[in-house]
Amino acid sequence: MPPPEISVAVRLRPPSVRAAAVLDVARRLAALAAPLARRRGSPAFARVDVILLGDRASAAAHRAVNGAAGPTDVITVPYAATPAAPARAELLVDPLVALRAAAARDPATLLPEERALPWSPSHELALYLAHGLDHLAGSEDATPAGYRAMRRRELRWLAALSPLPALFVLRC
Repeated sequence: MPPPEISVAVRLRPPSVRAAAVLDVARRLAALAAPLARRRGSPAFARVDVILLGDRASAAAHRAVNGAAGPTDVITVPYAATPAAPARAELLVDPLVALRAAAARDPATLLPEERALPWSPSHELALYLAHGLDHLAGSEDATPAGYRAMRRRELRWLAALSPLPALFVLRC
């Protein structure tokens, strides 16, 4: 099963996001997630659309998909194959959450693997992409152990992409 075709749609302003860099990172992460999906017998997604949303759209999607309030980092929405089309998925990602979360990171709460990375807003956004793709590969984070396993795997994926390209165009 090859990695899925990836697309990126930017539906927010500001911040400025480097869509080509996000696409590159998402493709590389999808290639890292593909072996895990194969081992688990997860659905073979032919296409994954990464949709970058602002807070308002993220909050609306969070309510519609998960019944929860407020904007969130990433929402993974899989669509099963039909006789007319292969399985596909959407990753609804809020880069504004990434900017806030990267600024608020507390080193005391980080896993050792997180402390080893030179953290930035780009790393935070890439983590959200990795997390969504990890869910599509069949991973679950409903328990503390599942969360830790997913986070460690996602951090390994990010380390494999080092150095990470700038995903934001930050203006002062």
